[in-house]
Amino acid sequence: MFTTRPTLQGTFGMVSSTHWLASQSAMAVLEDGGNAYDAAVAAGFVLHVVEPHLNGPAGEVP
Repeated sequence: MFTTRPTLQGTFGMVSSTHWLASQSAMAVLEDGGNAYDAAVAAGFVLHVVEPHLNGPAGEVP
């Protein structure tokens, strides 16, 4: 299969989201000793603020 996207690998952790602020907050949680669930919740809260039309209490959270 041909793809133009690079394969990403990490030794500590990796996050992704639709907004850079959510990704930054999730990575900060991981760096401070949080687990993947803590990082996902942090990213979800940030996405609720920066993209309220896409995420919310009754919407989809990463």
